[in-house]
Amino acid sequence: MNQDNTQKLYTDFDHLFRDRHKSKQESSMCWGFQCGDGWFPLVYEIAQMITDYVKLYPEADCATFQVKEKFGGLRFYINGGDETLRRAIMNMCQKSLAICELCSAPATSRQSHTGAVRTLCDACNPAWQASFSTSAQRLI
Repeated sequence: MNQDNTQKLYTDFDHLFRDRHKSKQESSMCWGFQCGDGWFPLVYEIAQMITDYVKLYPEADCATFQVKEKFGGLRFYINGGDETLRRAIMNMCQKSLAICELCSAPATSRQSHTGAVRTLCDACNPAWQASFSTSAQRLI
């Protein structure tokens, strides 16, 4: 995610991303947001939902441990919270499977000839596919 989007999330949700200054042994937020800018609106929506939930249920306070792309979908991990909050986060992350990770357009899951998976729109997919060497081996 670009620096402007990253800074907006840190500024608007400092309490949620407070572990970003911890070491990599303590929190993977030290690496920042490991996904494309197309998912920024969804990450923001999830952060707002968590903030609103914790205001209603202070005992569910949590800190974000990691935000990343995995197998073409958004993963948003927290330390703390409760089962209801974790389920809500998981359900919201499912939206990423229909949103281009790069530009936010409607998208589908794509697979490269190496087995890598991303959720991309028709416009963003060709450049991603071209980024793989034709001699690259399949990963899985």
